[in-house]
This record gives sequence, structure tokens and C-alpha cells, in this order.
Amino acid sequence: MVTGMCCNFLMKIKNNSASSWNLGEPIWSGSLIVTSDDKHCYLNFSSNSQLFLKVKVDTGVVEPVLDSSRYFVVKVEQGEKRAFLGLGFQERSESFDFTASLSDFKKHQNPIIINETPLDLSLKEGQKIKISLNLKKK
Repeated sequence: MVTGMCCNFLMKIKNNSASSWNLGEPIWSGSLIVTSDDKHCYLNFSSNSQLFLKVKVDTGVVEPVLDSSRYFVVKVEQGEKRAFLGLGFQERSESFDFTASLSDFKKHQNPIIINETPLDLSLKEGQKIKISLNLKKK
């Protein structure tokens, strides 16, 4: 998945309310490319074909904010260091596509195993069903 334009905002502390970020002054703007291999999903932030930041997506790395469907908090870790970035999309549809991409990856990582053999619930020859109805007379 590739987005048109997104922005990153620096947070001094984790804050799940986009309205409190300085939305007029992003630290970066460019495109986001969501990629994956067999085991991991990555967020690749790039601008003018230059990679700005690559983030491996694990549980708890991306969280939606409480007050908008277009903004997210991204946890970036490098060794012992940790930072929180605000991620914002200009269009709501790009935000939806981003969420769907992460959801699709998660679904493929933990597929629901369906029993391939159908259950035979039909009555066998000679089997009977007894139904008792407790009907009240009026």
C-alpha cells in the first residue's frame, strides 16, 4: 500500500489526542509505503525517493488516536531508545487504507484454520428424531 501524503509529528510524551499535537508544524511530510515479508510488516516513510524512517510493526506499535480517524501514534524503538511519533493522513480514505493494510497483514499472520472435511449431519438409515412440543391450550 502506498499513500499520497502523510505527516509525522514529534511528541515529547505519548499522547493519543491529535488535537493537542502541533498539527501546523510536522517534522516530516512525504509518502508512506506499507510492505511485508512472510513474518513482518514495515512502515517505510519516504520523501523524494529517500527513505526517512523504516519501522517494523509489532503489537502496540501503531495505535489510533481518540479524537480523529486520520491520525495514529507510532512507537519507534532503536535499541534502548524509544520515541512516539504522530502519523497523520490528509485524506480519510488513505487512513482507512492504512488500517486495512495492517489488518490484512495481521489476518494472514494468524489465519483461522477451517476444517476442510464437511460434517455429515444427515440422519442415517433407520435413525429417528423425537420432537416433544409443550403446547398450551387456549
